[in-house]
Amino acid sequence: MSTPPARGLPPRIYVPILAVFAIAFLALMAYLLRIGLGNTGTVLGPTIQPTPAAQLRGVGSVPPGASTR
Repeated sequence: MSTPPARGLPPRIYVPILAVFAIAFLALMAYLLRIGLGNTGTVLGPTIQPTPAAQLRGVGSVPPGASTR
């Protein structure tokens, strides 16, 4: 019984190609993470800032610095 001929690319061809694509993919992911973390420190979007109690006034309240006369 004879063995069938080898198929596909030899390792000396496909390993460098795979390495180039892996490096390009990791570089792209690092770039996108740097962009996402650069603005607010979170990847998924801006963080929710707690609202101070002074900003929770009801409708019709007097704005700061306005006269009540």
